[in-house]
Amino acid sequence: MNTNTEFRLTDQMERELMLEAMNAPEPSSLPVLLKSSALSLLRGCDRLLAFVGNLNDAMERAYSHNTRFASSQR
Repeated sequence: MNTNTEFRLTDQMERELMLEAMNAPEPSSLPVLLKSSALSLLRGCDRLLAFVGNLNDAMERAYSHNTRFASSQR
């Protein structure tokens, strides 16, 4: 039992956590868990690469716009 005085659960919070834990589906098997973990990791990597690609495109557009603006000022 946690005796840390800075972290105490109310009765309602404890009941909700217990009910969530009891109603959570049991992990079916290790291969299924590994597959879902791998898919989640791949989705995360895909989203990260898409973000980096969008960021790169935005930076290129901003640079070309800045270059056109700066050349017209000369």
